[in-house]
Amino acid sequence: MYRVLVVDDYEPWRRHIESALRASPRWQVVGEAADGLDAVHKAEVLRPDLILLDIGLPVLNGIEAARQILALDADRRILFLSQNPSWAVVEAALGTGGPGYVLKSDAGRDLLSAMEAVVEGQRFISRSLTGFRSERSIRPFAPPRAEESLPSRAPQGTRMATPSWRLSGQYYETCSCDFGCPCIIGQMAVLPSKGTCTFAMGFQIERGSYGSLSLDGLGFIVLGLTPEAMGKGNWSVGLIIDEKANVEQREALTAIARGAAGGPMAALSGLIGKFLGAESAPIRFERHGVKWSVTAAALVDMAAEGAMGINPNATEPVYLENTGHPASDRLAVAHALKSRVHALGLTWDDASGKNNGHFAPFAWRSA
Repeated sequence: MYRVLVVDDYEPWRRHIESALRASPRWQVVGEAADGLDAVHKAEVLRPDLILLDIGLPVLNGIEAARQILALDADRRILFLSQNPSWAVVEAALGTGGPGYVLKSDAGRDLLSAMEAVVEGQRFISRSLTGFRSERSIRPFAPPRAEESLPSRAPQGTRMATPSWRLSGQYYETCSCDFGCPCIIGQMAVLPSKGTCTFAMGFQIERGSYGSLSLDGLGFIVLGLTPEAMGKGNWSVGLIIDEKANVEQREALTAIARGAAGGPMAALSGLIGKFLGAESAPIRFERHGVKWSVTAAALVDMAAEGAMGINPNATEPVYLENTGHPASDRLAVAHALKSRVHALGLTWDDASGKNNGHFAPFAWRSA
């Protein structure tokens, strides 16, 4: 019987994998971890025969966790189990010395075969990843030497790209800056009003797709903390994903929101110093004219009202144009009515009515 450590930040997925493995006498789950740093610790303490390792992990991503695990014990067997089909990600993962990579969408077909292959010292790649060999016995596995490392590019015509995707709907944000947030007009080079900035950005998806996967009617919230001027980076960012999303939808939304799948959020990915992880919750969006609210169970509760100009006949709020904001280049300005965040290590409570807000339609697509 082989001893297995399951590492994934999505608890329902860990339960699913553990349930599947219980049906086989070949595998015994001896532990689990929800972030990369804990995975390194448990790999050292539990000494499993095989580690099933996600890549999009909080605290320490799966690729870096694999490097640290193998630095401690080069004989440890790692099978990456991820939703990300990008050639660059697969290449980076296998470049750590972990011999296997299975897409979560292929797990029902490939997982047990991949596990058998990896513990036997063989390489295994999901057969749906075009451009890779899919046979179990490509060769006995050893950490690649420099002269035999994976090629820097796929063979002509076989490079695997992130699926094309589109999202459109409504965006809502409050932040801890005073009304009239200086960060946009200061081109992210100025200090936030209070020195740091906590923000919550809700995205209500009306229509969306990720490849053939529908994302219609879902939502997500990006939570973050910037410790100084936004342009200096070192942001801490986490996600709340609509509990209606299944595993594949959750992975797709995470890739989009973190910028890993390209699109507008990719421009901000270099500013993020720490990913706080992702949680699931029921997300509710309400809109009445220029007033709106976004709630996610006990994790997020925010509301704002559009700021009106001096024209007494106006029905539209004041707008900022040409902002360069990832949600939209044109933002409606709003007074935050309340902002409450208690999630992923972030705590923020404000009901002063003095903080800033924005809202706008958004339309994103992959590059």
